[in-house]
Formats: sequence, structure tokens, C-alpha cells
Amino acid sequence: KDSPTYGLKTMYSRTMYMGFVDSGYVGSTAPAPCGDFHPVVSKEPTTRFKCPTRSRSSMVAVVQTNATNILREIPDVMVCERSDHTTFYAWLYEEEFEALGSDDATPILKQWVQEISTAYALTV
Repeated sequence: KDSPTYGLKTMYSRTMYMGFVDSGYVGSTAPAPCGDFHPVVSKEPTTRFKCPTRSRSSMVAVVQTNATNILREIPDVMVCERSDHTTFYAWLYEEEFEALGSDDATPILKQWVQEISTAYALTV
């Protein structure tokens, strides 16, 4: 596959792990914002190679809109609480995982997690 940044043939490897948790560590589920999620979409690229051209900004907007649509389809998240932090988990298809892993999707993902975190803190 060609690297979108450098245009060279690249090969990416990914290590996947499967784990099991004792039910004592898994709390419950928390609702995700779904259709109530209306993030602020940035107009600037979030990668380190910022390009001021209109086409790049349009690509960022498309990536962020796609991320927003994916996140709006997630009904709830699993909550795992530890003494020092709370972690939220969501089930994703591989394509969704890859789309949300994009640097340009990061601001949208952060806003989504912040909304869940804030709402969850109010219920505890």
C-alpha cells in the first residue's frame, strides 16, 4: 500500500491481543452521546505536515465527519474502574478502528470521550 504521506510502498504491521477480565473489574456500561454528539470540526490539519491548501482542509473535514458518524452509532461503552482512573471501551469494526485511528480524527475522538467522561462523572 502506498504511504499517503510519502507516496512510497509501505507495509504496516499490527499486533492484536485478546484478554479476559475478572467480572469484578468490569463495572457496567455508560451511554454514549449517539445523535446528541455535535463536535466542533477543525478546519486545520492535525498532522505535523500542515498544508494550507483547500484540498487538504477538505480532506480533514471529510475524515472528521466520518469519525463523527462512526461515533454517533456507538450506543454505549464498557466502564472499567480502577482506584486511580476510569477507562472506557467500545466495540468497533476493523474499518471503524482504522478510521478513528487517523491523526485527523483525534480531535473528534477526544471530544466524544470528554462527553462520555463528563456524563459518567455526574452519575457516580
